[in-house]
Amino acid sequence: MLVQKGTSNVMQRWEYCVLSFNQGRGFLTALKMASETVEVADYLATIEELGLNGWELVAVNANNYGTTYTFKRPLS
Repeated sequence: MLVQKGTSNVMQRWEYCVLSFNQGRGFLTALKMASETVEVADYLATIEELGLNGWELVAVNANNYGTTYTFKRPLS
């Protein structure tokens, strides 16, 4: 995606966040943003907070071990 800034086009840059849901444990286990990983207890509150902070869900991947949710937002 190109974003017009003044008279030149600039490629839009993104940052990503990944939520991991462990099926065996039955709860959301980790939130990874950049190189920081934190434990998450309240999955719905975390998703709502991500939305309020401009994160957009772009991918969901599920397998036998759990589900990962990938979010992105424009890099400031």
